[in-house]
Amino acid sequence: MSILTRSQSVGVFALLCAVAAIGLYGFVLRYIRGSMEELERVRTETAALERRTDTRDAIRAAVRKTERARTELTGYLLATKDRTRFLDLVEQELSAEAGVSVEVEKLTERETSVAGLPQVKDAPTVLHLSAQRYVEIVLQVAGSWEGMCTYLAYLEALPYVFSIESASLEAQADGTESGGWTGSVRARIAVQ
Repeated sequence: MSILTRSQSVGVFALLCAVAAIGLYGFVLRYIRGSMEELERVRTETAALERRTDTRDAIRAAVRKTERARTELTGYLLATKDRTRFLDLVEQELSAEAGVSVEVEKLTERETSVAGLPQVKDAPTVLHLSAQRYVEIVLQVAGSWEGMCTYLAYLEALPYVFSIESASLEAQADGTESGGWTGSVRARIAVQ
């Protein structure tokens, strides 16, 4: 004698099939969820890689686009080969034009650290700013008040990265504007 009737056997079989189907659906859904998570991770990594690539391409395009301007900017920095010409300009040509006498008292090359600035890998030399080099120059100037002011204006108008750090002017014995004046000018010029 059979413990289960035919309809009970069919019911148990259907129940076992339903449990197996639910288990299979659970397994499939778990696999799908894992695949979706992996797909989302891959999409996120791909988006991050695309952003980095876009940023790199934008930097490269900016470097290419600004190459001419950066080349022009290097013209404002005093090259080593141009230092003698620069001293002749400051000491002889500009002073003669302004009507003053000039003597270079001190000429010192210095370097100022600009640590902490980001370095751009594979960028042109102009962008590598690990330090700013400059020449400090001290000039002794003598002449009329008008000549002194004209000379200082000429210095400020030089086509270089040039700044007057300090200037001290002193009237000579008669103390008039048309009389003699002497002074000291301390300036710096950026060099390549």
